Amino acid sequence: MNKVIPLLLAFVVLASGSIHSEEQQTVITQQIEKLHSSVNRVRINAVIAIGKVGEPAKFAAPYIIRAMAKDEVGYPNFPYYAEALENIGYDPAQDLVKAVINNDHRITDELATVMRMTKPEGIKEIVPALINALNSNSNDIFMRIRAIDTRVRAAEVLGVLGNFAEDAIPALVDRLKDEEPLVRSRAAMAIGRMGPAAVKAIPALIEALQDEKYHVRLSAVGALEGIGPLAKKAIPALVEALNDDAVGVASRAKRALDAIGPEITLSPEELFLDLISKDIQKEKEARANLRKLGQASGEMVQYLITILRGKDEGNQLRAISALRAIGPFAEDAVPVLVPFLKSESEVVRHFTVGALSKICAKSEKYIPTFVDVFLNDGDIFVRTEAARALGNIGAKAVPTLITLLKNNDPFIRANAAHTIRAIDNPAAKNAIPSLRKALKDVDDEVRIEAAIALGYVGWEEKEAVPILVEVLNTPLAKEDQATSLAARKMGAFLALHRIGTPEALEAIEHLKPEAVKKGSKH
Repeated sequence: MNKVIPLLLAFVVLASGSIHSEEQQTVITQQIEKLHSSVNRVRINAVIAIGKVGEPAKFAAPYIIRAMAKDEVGYPNFPYYAEALENIGYDPAQDLVKAVINNDHRITDELATVMRMTKPEGIKEIVPALINALNSNSNDIFMRIRAIDTRVRAAEVLGVLGNFAEDAIPALVDRLKDEEPLVRSRAAMAIGRMGPAAVKAIPALIEALQDEKYHVRLSAVGALEGIGPLAKKAIPALVEALNDDAVGVASRAKRALDAIGPEITLSPEELFLDLISKDIQKEKEARANLRKLGQASGEMVQYLITILRGKDEGNQLRAISALRAIGPFAEDAVPVLVPFLKSESEVVRHFTVGALSKICAKSEKYIPTFVDVFLNDGDIFVRTEAARALGNIGAKAVPTLITLLKNNDPFIRANAAHTIRAIDNPAAKNAIPSLRKALKDVDDEVRIEAAIALGYVGWEEKEAVPILVEVLNTPLAKEDQATSLAARKMGAFLALHRIGTPEALEAIEHLKPEAVKKGSKH
């Protein structure tokens, strides 16, 4: 069989006309053969090598997808496959829809995962086709069975796509009444993976808790758990589910109730008094309750705004902290919070940046506010918190961070690089050219942070390896265990692991046992 594979690949290559040289053809063919290896590192290095070839290796996409589907390590390896497919110019959208329609269960989850990782902006465009598949049916007895499989597959894929496919929630709600129990179950599971975006599905999920099939009830409970604190209307039904005859449903109902949290009967004033109480348990419960308010935060937010407009700095700090716990639902407080960024107290400024970071996460309109603090505040901790806030905004902040890599202040450059590595989005790759330039920065901190960032957002970044190895080899005294050096050493280790070149892996393998060698296996 192994002798046949190169011949088949050669035929595919010639038919595609996409290879620019015999040398490339040989490299890709050899690497595709390695995708069948039982050794994880061999497979992943082959995936990386194919990705480095770029567009000419596009014909290898089916082989990469099949290898991904059979990978024994599973999800931890998926980013390698996804990045390789993106680098060779593969768009999974149409193949994903075809796989659902054709009931190709071997690759649907993998294609959906690749889509979510590399083309999230394209998910909205294929949702209508997946909804059509979700509604497929036939009067013919044989085609009817096939249609059921298609509906199941469509629901599963929408679940993998998660909240990027939230436009499908109404269609999934309709499937909760499907005649086929497996479809009902998979629809509930998909709704749960949409998270808080599926709040309008709560009444239908409550009704599904009465389904005659226990696995449908189990999926409905799991969906309410996935929606979280916004599912408080479901609390009575979940309490009743604690007595479900199916043990799995009852135990999952308890988990869902823990995730949703209790109904809060305290007034805003009572809740705030618990927050400022010297009773540690009361304060802890108050903070937990604030996080669970969700869309019901309005009255509490207005009360906290009143506190902010007062004169008691201690209460103002607690109010700011409370708004941070409430998070995105406290946006009405932003205009009142922003002036606190100019407070004479660095503690107040630090608290304020932290609160705004949680409230304004993913909102690009606040980028200039955080940049101003990052550049101009007089306190290093406040500036670092502002950089972290930019990271929380994510992809939309990447162009700004790239610009900050050119700033005259090495502190700004180093923190910009550090922030880029925390952005878990394909957009972070746009910073790779600037990070490569930063490897030659005159400042040690900037070079180190750039090298670590390249390990996180790029791959096979060979130029970064010597710097990362140097960080790993820096002696770490016992008193330094909790310092930034220890954090950088761990960051360097993880970056080398992700880079995955022979030199990078050798550096990890030669670490002493008491270091992080255990983390080199996955």
